[in-house]
Amino acid sequence: MSICTADWFANLVGKHNRLRETDDILILAIFDKNHNHIGMIDVATLARTNMAWGELGYFIHNQLWRQGFAFEALSALMPYLAGNAGFHRIEAHVALENYASQNLLKKLGFSFETVRKGFMFENNKWTDKAVFYRNLN
Repeated sequence: MSICTADWFANLVGKHNRLRETDDILILAIFDKNHNHIGMIDVATLARTNMAWGELGYFIHNQLWRQGFAFEALSALMPYLAGNAGFHRIEAHVALENYASQNLLKKLGFSFETVRKGFMFENNKWTDKAVFYRNLN
């Protein structure tokens, strides 16, 4: 973590702001009420022509799992994605065995759509992903 200087962080924030301004990806940090960094959320723009479609990603540091932080952060984000960010449809691609994340998405109003076979390259192989979606408007 020695690379995490004030200049490094300022450059990272600048890069994230440029990605947001070009509508490529929105990257947000999650902090607890004591200002401790506990995770991240990203929303990548998949299409804007005749769709307003984004892909949601998120993580909470593992020592803080199952304490409601992801639900609280994502619940707060959904109105912004529908309003200011202008998304109509948000997808999340989840590992088939990640039941906690699948249950979280269902609790947030997402629905299971399908399993995409060989969809993402992870751990040196193509992996299947469960696709969950939520229409925001």
